[in-house]
Amino acid sequence: MKKTLLSGIVLCALTLFFIGKSFGLSISYTNEADWLSAVTNVITEDYESYAWTGIGGDQLDVGTVTLGSITYSFPEALFGNSPNVTYDAAYLTGNYLEWQNSPNPLTINFNQSITAFSFDFGEFYGNGGLNLSVTLGNGDSFLATNTENSYSFFGVSSDASFTSITLNSDRNYVVMDNLSYAPVPEPSTMLLFSAGLFGLVGFARRKQK
Repeated sequence: MKKTLLSGIVLCALTLFFIGKSFGLSISYTNEADWLSAVTNVITEDYESYAWTGIGGDQLDVGTVTLGSITYSFPEALFGNSPNVTYDAAYLTGNYLEWQNSPNPLTINFNQSITAFSFDFGEFYGNGGLNLSVTLGNGDSFLATNTENSYSFFGVSSDASFTSITLNSDRNYVVMDNLSYAPVPEPSTMLLFSAGLFGLVGFARRKQK
């Protein structure tokens, strides 16, 4: 009986340890359905709630811009574009972000730790051949490519949480839409899971009496 109880406690401790453990394995996706099947509790910023009306795009603040719960840091001008921009690519039919000057990286900071993110990206005039270097705050990095006159999808899931991603392009006029992310589960969820495990241990102990 004591052995069973001890084994249960060890199991609970190991489970909690591995829940909070970061192994550093990150996987990239170019198919949205595959990414969605690998993540849960997804939050999406589609930029449609902002009243961007400028014919040439609304220039947002230079340096740091906060939209909702996400902060964007860029040393040059970041633009919030709407369908009122008539000389951009035909597939840009909703609100989206645009940034210029390829030597400068765009850093996106989330207000909480996340384990996954994704976005649609392309080029303002619809030109293909765009390469986007993507670096996670946990140190992992990827290369996303856009080769057609349409949005390309890129996503990552990781078991090493992070709070930021940095994007660097070899081209000007990068556009992004539908930025989605999956927050790390709240500690209360882990505690409930632990309580459930201890309950199972107690039940097993009673069964042996």
